[in-house]
Order: sequence, then C-alpha cells, then structure tokens
Amino acid sequence: MSKNASFPRSERLVHTKEYRHVFKKGKKFHDSGISLYCFKLENNDLGKLGVIISRKAVRKATQRNRMKRVVREFFRKRKANRIQGNQIIVRVEEGCKSFKNKELQQIVEKLFFRAGILAKTN
Repeated sequence: MSKNASFPRSERLVHTKEYRHVFKKGKKFHDSGISLYCFKLENNDLGKLGVIISRKAVRKATQRNRMKRVVREFFRKRKANRIQGNQIIVRVEEGCKSFKNKELQQIVEKLFFRAGILAKTN
C-alpha cells in the first residue's frame, strides 16, 4: 500500500481528550442523522479524523464497520484537497437509517463543504 493510500495513526483522533476537545470547542454540522464536528487548530498540522457509530445507532457490526470504512476512505482520498489543521469527528446519531455507500459519501461530502473543510470545485 502506498504511503498516500494509508490512514496512519497520526491522522486519527485516538485519545478521549482529543474527542472531548472537539466536541466542546468545535462547530457542529448536521444532516440526515449524521453530525460532523470540526475544530480548526491554530497551527497547520495534519488534519485528524474520528468516526463514532454506536451500537444503538446501527445495530449490526458489519453495517457499522462498512460506514466507518466509507467515511475513512472519503477522508483519505481527499487528503490533498482538505484544509490542514482541522480535527474532525463524524458521528452517526441514534435512529439514523443505514445508508448505501454512495448516499453516505454524498452526505459526508455535503457536511465537509458546509463546514468549510473542502472547497467546491465545478
């Protein structure tokens, strides 16, 4: 796997303290049962991503894992396009229906645009 195609630990939110900070200080964007929390760092470090999908939100582990994979893949493919220095959490809320891959990708893309993480290119 090439270095550009990986999703290393340095690009993930891994500590509870990081999650709390983004929840507390970040801006929230919501669409179709999916929330995006975004916190812009002072320095231009690498962007970091965290994905939260509880068992209450999506019952089956295979569905939760698939949704996480789709979100991580979206983030990874847009490394070059995304604004550096953002800590991002994508959270699937309770009662959210299970989306097909394409639907989920479109919702996440819309949230990234609304948060100002990605710029629209036509």
